[in-house]
Amino acid sequence: MHSPADAIKLDGSGGAGGGQVLRTALSLSALTCKPFEISNIRASRPKPGLQAQHLASVRAAARLSDAEVVGAELNSVSLKFSPGEISGNNFSFDCGTAGSTMLIAQTLLPIMAFGNGKKEARLVGGTENEFAPTSFFFRHSFLPAVSKMGADSALEVIRFGWYPKGGGEVRISVESTAGAIRPVDLTERGKLERMRGYAIVSNLKAEIAQRMKTRLLKNISEAAFCANVKVELVDAPAIGEGAEAFLLANYGHFHAGFTALGERGKPSEKVAGEAFHNFSQFDKSGACVEQHLSDQLLLYCALAKGRSVLQVERITPHLLTNAGVVSQFLPDAQIAIEGMENEAGAVTVEGIGFESGN
Repeated sequence: MHSPADAIKLDGSGGAGGGQVLRTALSLSALTCKPFEISNIRASRPKPGLQAQHLASVRAAARLSDAEVVGAELNSVSLKFSPGEISGNNFSFDCGTAGSTMLIAQTLLPIMAFGNGKKEARLVGGTENEFAPTSFFFRHSFLPAVSKMGADSALEVIRFGWYPKGGGEVRISVESTAGAIRPVDLTERGKLERMRGYAIVSNLKAEIAQRMKTRLLKNISEAAFCANVKVELVDAPAIGEGAEAFLLANYGHFHAGFTALGERGKPSEKVAGEAFHNFSQFDKSGACVEQHLSDQLLLYCALAKGRSVLQVERITPHLLTNAGVVSQFLPDAQIAIEGMENEAGAVTVEGIGFESGN
């Protein structure tokens, strides 16, 4: 057990300046039993400090790791987190708002994976949020990637949650890794073999989903992508209203997911067009790892036993910021990022082979 005097000091205003610094710190602090202190939390954001979804991540991580916490209050710009031992197998957490349950799940998943036995968590809040992975991205892109590394997990959506009403409910289950997770070589994606699309609506006219489906199929056809294509209509049970277009591109060696959310006054065709545009830009890049997935996988690469290599679509501020936080908690992990910010590049990580009890 590390003493509070040994706490890692973090500046929440550095780099991308968002909640990712806090979430990564919570995950790694609970795993390594290293306390941390963070100041200037989200200082560059329009609403600085801890918001409801960040507080939910803090409280959930604290419960999983029996941590002592100071500063866990709404709008707080500083926090002290001193973890204990990971314990328990079933948990329930409620954002109390439409805050992203997927960001909470990303915080908890590494902690749950290195605990003893299968763990399950019930999360209530938003499931399809701007500036966060949606449940479709989480299920079809993120979870298959970390499961490939040995963090076997699944997500069940009981009820969808859209901004501003929230009220969504998901259950995430994670099997213990029973040892170190595997590194990955994601440098060659292979040939585009098939595409799956989803036109999702909650409490809206069915024609909205149909128009999204029609536009997705039209864009794919006009671009002459030689792949098996299928687009499904999804009537998503929810308290509020919402719409989303999601595309999953399956290449020979890996996959990539692309999301666009609807909003009042935004045509269905534009929502579908945005999802397709994101896919098209990725496909042209020749990269293997989509830009949002790259910073999310970095933590797992650092924990894995051996070398991981990622050919990424774009070196984002989030990726660079996350690399800095990971290095503070796992100084023996060697992270090398080649390329210029906001351009395609490569990430090489020599993982430490972390196991429960390290």
